[in-house]
Amino acid sequence: YSNRLEELIDPFAELVGVDQARSPLERVTVVVPGRGIQEFLKLRLAEREGVAANLDFPFLRGYLKRIAEQAAGGEAAAAVKVLDASGLQIAVFEYLREALTAPREADLAPVQAYLAAAQDDSGQRAVKLFQLSGRVAWLMREYSTARRAMLVQWPRGATLAADRMGDTETWQRRIYISLFERDGSLRRAWIAPAIDAAHDAARWMLLPFAFDAIDDERLRAVLPARLHIFGIGYAGPEFIRIFARLGTLTELHIS
Repeated sequence: YSNRLEELIDPFAELVGVDQARSPLERVTVVVPGRGIQEFLKLRLAEREGVAANLDFPFLRGYLKRIAEQAAGGEAAAAVKVLDASGLQIAVFEYLREALTAPREADLAPVQAYLAAAQDDSGQRAVKLFQLSGRVAWLMREYSTARRAMLVQWPRGATLAADRMGDTETWQRRIYISLFERDGSLRRAWIAPAIDAAHDAARWMLLPFAFDAIDDERLRAVLPARLHIFGIGYAGPEFIRIFARLGTLTELHIS
């Protein structure tokens, strides 16, 4: 561990060298937070070793999504697909579009008030609703990794007092429990008809719930012999829990 990335290069490079000597044709997987760290590592490894090759640099969410879907991608009935923010945005938009045209739902009054400014312009109203849906989808994705206990509690009731923040929780909770089952899977009514037949029976879930739906043996089968995670300065509690689980299934190095 070091606060200076340069200090981590030598021990990291030694581990990469061992991995490549052990399996020359297998790519070494290094999970990174973004393109900047990826380029930094490639440059430093090339300076140290002369060349940086046969390395895979997935980003954190994308990599975890990939291995979850690979591990749970057997028979269609057991398949799990990870719901990303863009997919969830569509589900939120479709739900709100339907809920806001039905008899007035008291929990969604703040959403109605937000859209009231565009009441006479259906096009502008749709744009505002779609933008709001994107923001809500992003929040729910973040809640799943940072405040999962709140999402688990929501089907049983609110978690905050009835003040200003409680009012915010009320409409967000209404959207969440209308979209998701208690096990964290998206309700069938909100799975887009455009999903192809191969995925029709899959359960669409936010990332931490998807990992919970996969048993250890399936997950172990898709992991490399050694997994590197480099340069991630902060990860939410659910990411830490996933890291801890991965560490029991493969050799995990976090730098």
